[in-house]
Amino acid sequence: MLSCTRTAEVTPKPAPQTSRDKAAEPLGALARGEPRTSLPIEEDDIVVGGREAPVTIVAFLDFECPFCMKGFETLEELRTMYPEESLRIAIKQLPLEFHKSAYPAALAAQAVQQAAGPRAAYQFSSAVFEERDLSGSGLMKAAKALGVDRALYTAFVEDPETSERIHADMALAASHGIDGTPAFFINGRGLRGAVPASEFQTKIDEELAYFKAHGSKGWAKTYAERVEANLRSSLRDAVLADDPRLYQVPVAASPTMGPSSALVTLVSFSDFECPYCKRGDHTVVELQKLYGAELRVAWKHLPLPFHKMAVPAARLSVLVQKTKGDEAFFEVARRLFDSSPDLSEPTLISLGKSFGLQGPELEAALGGKNAFVEERIAADQDLAEDLEAHGTPTFFINGRRVQGAHPLSHFQAVIDGELALARERVQSGTTREALYESIIREGVTPGVPDLVALDQLTETSQPSRGPKDAPYVIHVFSDFECPFCRRAEQTLTPFREKQASAVRWVWHDLPLPFHNKALPAARAGREAYRQKGDAGFWQMHDLLFGLAVSTSRVSPDELEAHAKELRLNQAEFKRALEGKRDESIEHDKQLALQLEIHGTPAFVVQKRGAKVGYVISGAQPARVFERALLRIEKANQPGEPAQRSGQL
Repeated sequence: MLSCTRTAEVTPKPAPQTSRDKAAEPLGALARGEPRTSLPIEEDDIVVGGREAPVTIVAFLDFECPFCMKGFETLEELRTMYPEESLRIAIKQLPLEFHKSAYPAALAAQAVQQAAGPRAAYQFSSAVFEERDLSGSGLMKAAKALGVDRALYTAFVEDPETSERIHADMALAASHGIDGTPAFFINGRGLRGAVPASEFQTKIDEELAYFKAHGSKGWAKTYAERVEANLRSSLRDAVLADDPRLYQVPVAASPTMGPSSALVTLVSFSDFECPYCKRGDHTVVELQKLYGAELRVAWKHLPLPFHKMAVPAARLSVLVQKTKGDEAFFEVARRLFDSSPDLSEPTLISLGKSFGLQGPELEAALGGKNAFVEERIAADQDLAEDLEAHGTPTFFINGRRVQGAHPLSHFQAVIDGELALARERVQSGTTREALYESIIREGVTPGVPDLVALDQLTETSQPSRGPKDAPYVIHVFSDFECPFCRRAEQTLTPFREKQASAVRWVWHDLPLPFHNKALPAARAGREAYRQKGDAGFWQMHDLLFGLAVSTSRVSPDELEAHAKELRLNQAEFKRALEGKRDESIEHDKQLALQLEIHGTPAFVVQKRGAKVGYVISGAQPARVFERALLRIEKANQPGEPAQRSGQL
């Protein structure tokens, strides 16, 4: 590779008397003349290029990662495009846990750096990526080819501080939101993955132009200021990289701390028994100290089902808010976290009494017998479903999702970015009081079922059950071989029984092409419907899904057995299995396409006679369908827009 000819021949350093001369070169010391930044270039980094080059690329690499190999090739290409006085490259180690050979290779590279200097270590890295031999002997061979003394190399590989160096790089990567490789920073501007050289070139040229225009302060000051500014933006991008969407997260009646005129609103979905929520709450307290009146905090309850005392703790806090106000809520919340994980009933009762709550009122709330308290928690849980917030803690910062207990710096990066955007809105005329609502109005609620416009809805010639005049109709698109369809049938049985007088269920076949037994099973169900009507179909339906046993029963022999059990005409049944009567199945497939339904199970929930309905995808819990029935009333009011269109 190009580095073999470009890197000057090196002379190994003499062996130190101890494993490392700590006085001369302490772990993590800045490189000579290097300004201190949040992404430091340290004395023991692997660096090539001019020390005061206006552009520095910091690369976090893993020697076992194939994408890092491509990324390193790109770095080599860039070195041919830019002179060393313009471009500097620094390599930091980020061996991933599931790459078993990556960590020993990182140790080897750092050992070469200590023994022979950064250019030799860069050349060693090039050889390792080219040869792909990460065995102990292969790494030592690559070091020996550079003239590194074997004893010296071994001493540095085994030196505990070499290992500390690797872990310091890994911690630095995490602090900047990096958890995968390769990851690059161009003067602090983040770039992830093995992207082509052209993407690097664009950013490098922009940074060169910046230095040309603003470099009068001197290299060190200009570089440090530029890196810090870019890192703030890059960290925000990294934190939001997995989910850059804007969400519609109303504050509603939630307890809040901070003025409604704050430029940033942080909404927290939390669970008092969750240790990560406890850690996240400490971070929120620090953020409130840092941002003061520019930050408003709102609390939403999301007690997880496997935390036994999370719901009683949430009930207590809601009752405190109802009787004592928002300030008291946040006080009890902090005290609950202080007590967690000890949230036993005596602890909760004692805490409630300290806020002046009376025994019967407190006991009723903790026992789930206070309607106001239950409705408030349920409302937060419903919103969490709408936002697909399934774990805790989940934060939304002006509608931007931050999942989990991130470091303080990650929250700061997102908040700083939102502050800048908020100030632009205010300068454009939005009042501070109306700011948050104006922001989230543009957000999404991905857990809300899709509303579809239906030009015609019919139950004709479709297997159905439930009252013919039921106020609601649920159309089911399903596949008898699909395990999720079978699960949905089991999950929705109690819901169907509860709503027996309110819902009519209409069946549609959607056998998926990769389920070889699904189409014959669909034919079997349709033939049972032709011969025995609705009753015959639902009997066959239960047999095919194996609802009375432990698995679906859709093999050819089982289809034949089902037909005999239902006393179907065998000749007609055989004709159906041969595909002689697939018109209705093909019709259902076309309906699914029109509705953009591509998987199973899927449901269309509609108010009878209405022209719009909700599409629900997947084996969802009954609660989702309960809420869909409530939504459909509002959706069918005049002026409600449809999001998609189809025809049934």
